[in-house]
Amino acid sequence: MSPFLRYVFSPIAFGAFLAAGTLTTLAGPFGTYVSLSFPLRAAYWYGLVGCSLLIALTIRFVVDSTFAGWGFPARSVATGMTFATVFTPVVLAANALVLTPSDIPMLGPVQIFLVILSVPLMINPIIYFIYRLQGLDPNAITTVSPPRPRLLRRLPDELGNDLVRLAVKDHYVHVVTEKGAERLLMRFGDAIEEVDGVPGMQVHRSHWIAFDAVIGHQTDGNRLMLRLSDGASVPVSRNFRADVEAAGLLANVSRRPRRRRGRQSA
Repeated sequence: MSPFLRYVFSPIAFGAFLAAGTLTTLAGPFGTYVSLSFPLRAAYWYGLVGCSLLIALTIRFVVDSTFAGWGFPARSVATGMTFATVFTPVVLAANALVLTPSDIPMLGPVQIFLVILSVPLMINPIIYFIYRLQGLDPNAITTVSPPRPRLLRRLPDELGNDLVRLAVKDHYVHVVTEKGAERLLMRFGDAIEEVDGVPGMQVHRSHWIAFDAVIGHQTDGNRLMLRLSDGASVPVSRNFRADVEAAGLLANVSRRPRRRRGRQSA
């Protein structure tokens, strides 16, 4: 399944559909409790809720894909305004099909637009502060996740996606992530090829490191060592030292921010 389909038809989206559809059907807002029978009211609200989620999630996915460099507030405003503009005609068409002015006061297009717009305007600040309370950067979180490198697909999912380093020993490649380590019986060169675009480089005949995992360096006599986020010190051979210097890995660094994968925002 594509990333778009996984996002739109995720368990979270399905749960939101059931919860919102059930609540609005039972509550019958905007006079629908009186003017519509229960079956028709359920069809009306479940239909609108399902359509709204499909449109909103699609717009969010497109905005995140197109404007990934924008911060969370800018992406949220763009999504909310586009959603209200697209969904307002849908609500007007549903009202014209199901409701009659004699049964219920009909809201005009501007009123409906403002009601629809108020939903993301209330929800997104809550999501923003939840991320902050969790110590996450909302500006770095999008619905679009880069594909998992082929090498990491060989590992258990609980090891995550943040690759730290590779090391070869006794015909095994030791793959270290932020969440643990696993060894694979394969050639070191093949393992490096399967890193699939993760920024990093080979620094020794037996070691590969991810750029984001480098937190500093030290020397042991004439030997240069890179300190990594998992606590390891990886040697840099003379053949690779010029490349390491050119990559800027010998600058004084503390902890480089890790890339975040697979987070969702509404």
